[in-house]
Amino acid sequence: MQSLYREEIKDETPEKLRSRYLQKIMPTLSSLEIDVPVSFNADTKHWELRQSLPWNAWDSVTRRTSVGLS
Repeated sequence: MQSLYREEIKDETPEKLRSRYLQKIMPTLSSLEIDVPVSFNADTKHWELRQSLPWNAWDSVTRRTSVGLS
């Protein structure tokens, strides 16, 4: 992802794309009471992950992690 950003194929860094996605999807998930490891930060007015992503468990072939988020 970083190389896609550097080559201007993506318009934002992975962190900013993730943040943009959370801002769009979380109001809906929250209204449906779907539990995800994300919290709304009232100070910044943004949805944020409650834990870091388990990149050490990332499988580049299946494009998934081998562990679930809790």
